Formats: sequence, C-alpha cells, structure tokens
Amino acid sequence: MTIEKMNISAIIEFLELPKDSNYLGYVVYLPIEDEFLANLKENKNCIQRLFTRSPELATKYSNFNKAKRHAKLCKQITEIWLAFDIGRKIIAVSYTHLT
Repeated sequence: MTIEKMNISAIIEFLELPKDSNYLGYVVYLPIEDEFLANLKENKNCIQRLFTRSPELATKYSNFNKAKRHAKLCKQITEIWLAFDIGRKIIAVSYTHLT
C-alpha cells in the first residue's frame, strides 16, 4: 500500500510523532551506507547521483513510483522511506514500520 492510500494522521499517531507533524513525501534510503538520495540527474550519456546523510537534504518525492524508479537507478540497495517535518527537524521513517 502506498501513502496515497494511507491516512497521514493515522501514521503520525501510530509513529507517536507530534500531532502537528507534516508529511513531506517519499525519500530514497540506502541502508548499508546510511545515506539518502539527495539528487539524481540523468541524460543519454550518464547518470549523476548525489547522496547525503541528512534526511533534510534528501529529495522528497510526492509520487511513490517516481521514488521507486529513481531508487532503481542507484547501484546500492535502496528502500523507500517516508519523510516528516516534526517541527524542530525532519525525520525519515522506514515504510516497513507501517505494515
């Protein structure tokens, strides 16, 4: 199930996040490297990937399929996570914690 079919308020409550938390979108997480995909540029000659350790700097995707497509362009093992602004910082949560 994708986030579009989930109730954001229910997810925030389930994760025990502050009630005024804002869902920012999907992020691509690299678990072995403990990094997030920050930017991806692709043209006919090359694919350029930029990674960050900070969820604040990770690219936020509103579309699950686009996040998944960009994750597949990474050579590393990737996971799709959810990003939330909880007021004092931005956090990313594993999608598997919700299933």
